[in-house]
Amino acid sequence: MTPEHKLLQQAPWAKQRTEECNKSAFLFSSRFLRFSGIKLVGLVRFLTDTRTVTFICDLIVDDKYRNRGLGKGIMAELIETCGNTIIVVLSGDAGGFYEKLGFIKRECWVRYPK
Repeated sequence: MTPEHKLLQQAPWAKQRTEECNKSAFLFSSRFLRFSGIKLVGLVRFLTDTRTVTFICDLIVDDKYRNRGLGKGIMAELIETCGNTIIVVLSGDAGGFYEKLGFIKRECWVRYPK
């Protein structure tokens, strides 16, 4: 099992993904990773055109490493890299986290595959 897949298994929105699905998703997106020694403990996976929009696909910190500023640090790197674009994230339960980083809640439209 890849370290990315193992970490994403902690995320309610990603539990149903297969390892093959995650491998493919990581192949076609950008990411910033955080390690404790050699253990992957946090990541953000995103898509960007570098000029107009950045879409955050996954942001997760290992349960055992939460509340230590890792998520905030990962997001700081993403904002520094992509801050000249509109950064979009769909999040149902982490609104307070994103609000502290300057995000504004907006309505959006979503189409799920059949």
